[in-house]
Amino acid sequence: MKGERIMAQTISTRTPSGPYTLESADVTHDPYALYDAIRSCSPVYFDPRLERWLVTGYDAVASVLSDQRFSSKAAAQLMRPGQYADSPVGRYMARSIIRSDPPAHTRLRNLVNRAFTPHVVEPLRPRIQSLADGLLDKVQASGRMCLRADLAFPLPIAVITALIGADLSMAEQFRNWTADLNALLTTPTPTPQIVEAANRSVTERDAYIASLVAQRRERPANDLITGLAIAEENGDRLSDEDICAVCGVLMSAGHETTTNLICNALLALLRHPDQLTLLREHPELMATAVEEFLRYDSPVQWNGRLALEDVDVAGAPIQRGDVVSIGHGPANRDPKQFRDPDVLDITRNPNRHLAFGHGIHFCVGAALARLEAPIVIQTVLQRMPNLRLAAIDVTWNPGFLLRSVKALPVLF
Repeated sequence: MKGERIMAQTISTRTPSGPYTLESADVTHDPYALYDAIRSCSPVYFDPRLERWLVTGYDAVASVLSDQRFSSKAAAQLMRPGQYADSPVGRYMARSIIRSDPPAHTRLRNLVNRAFTPHVVEPLRPRIQSLADGLLDKVQASGRMCLRADLAFPLPIAVITALIGADLSMAEQFRNWTADLNALLTTPTPTPQIVEAANRSVTERDAYIASLVAQRRERPANDLITGLAIAEENGDRLSDEDICAVCGVLMSAGHETTTNLICNALLALLRHPDQLTLLREHPELMATAVEEFLRYDSPVQWNGRLALEDVDVAGAPIQRGDVVSIGHGPANRDPKQFRDPDVLDITRNPNRHLAFGHGIHFCVGAALARLEAPIVIQTVLQRMPNLRLAAIDVTWNPGFLLRSVKALPVLF
């Protein structure tokens, strides 16, 4: 076993109910004690039970993320069930910018960067404000709401719908297509029905986006589809299939992560009334506050890579073919990088968190998230001065890759 190279033992932190590991409910509820235990053993640790390296130290995470000897494409191929490798879903994943390596990734990223500009994102500000107000209008009279179901979940996909240039009435259909795809990607042993639904949804989604691309090539507009359709570098342009893949990534990855950011941020504030009061009294702190929310409870906790050759990282002998899990969440609580890392401090500066990644795969939608989250959080705080949790405990969705609540009921 590869773990025997360093005589590793699976990390196990004890609670009253006994030992637990990354997938347990106790860790899902609060993973940071386990992260500290793993990191204190080694910032790059081989877990023989998971048969992969866990990279939890800040410097080591940044190093792996920026090292092209670790492959996103190969890691994604390992996780693809055989049922859909040669299918609409498999072909979509093969074109995905977040699952590609140079030189394909370099080409895609350069062209997407030419389209995904502040000129395209900034005009969404009034639309985001209008969407947030409209969703809160629906619940204002009741004095209670679920921040996730009533606000943080429906809003990001509506924003992405507007960004792409689709009619807002398509937002629910985009959610349904994305839900079918995510069900396949997050289910260890998907049923034939799940596979069929995902392939059907990707086919329908791509056909719709392709129709928009055709329209924008004839009648350009101030939206992302137009930007992607006309983006050019050294005579190279994105194909319709490339554009469909980029928009698909925005729908799936951009929707869920922004939902998690909004929920995790508001939950952190409600659990830290001193920081909530400070932000209410000093709204000019919102920009640094959002960076702290991203660090404190990162929407994406882990990512994956596959080693293409033997690499030494922080003294760990990673070998060609080894699977590496990169801990954004653990790195953002590393005491060697952040003073008092378990303390929520909305004035923290500097704050070089890794919530958006690092290196060539730095989140392409970071600017949109940084525009969207402050508007939504500020609107909630302004319109609901007596906002409070409806229950002390919240239930977190299972799995350790993403950090997301099932529901976030509040009173106001």
